Amino acid sequence: MFQGQSPRQEHFLQADTFFALAGKTGFSVETVRESLVEYATDRLITLGSWRHDLHRPKMFTEWDDVKQMFFNPDDQNGVRVSLLPRGEEYVKFLAYQRAQPSEREKNKIGFLA
Repeated sequence: MFQGQSPRQEHFLQADTFFALAGKTGFSVETVRESLVEYATDRLITLGSWRHDLHRPKMFTEWDDVKQMFFNPDDQNGVRVSLLPRGEEYVKFLAYQRAQPSEREKNKIGFLA
């Protein structure tokens, strides 16, 4: 979802996205939602949902019950996610780990003596 994206580029994730991610990963929709909250807690992503009364997204830490954020009619039951710089580093690390050995060699930084 985030690979190749710039930090702070916002993504709007609707309910169908959670079902698609659940199907792709084999996890439940609830686990996908919990993982997003965990990534936000670890400061890899921002996570919130638009509130008309605030005129801005209400961040996940501001909700009395974070589950309400995923069922917010002000934002069509979706959430807004953006990648933070630390998350970008993590995505690059995961891509490196999944790369074939020949691809890893191309991306290595090293010095020749």
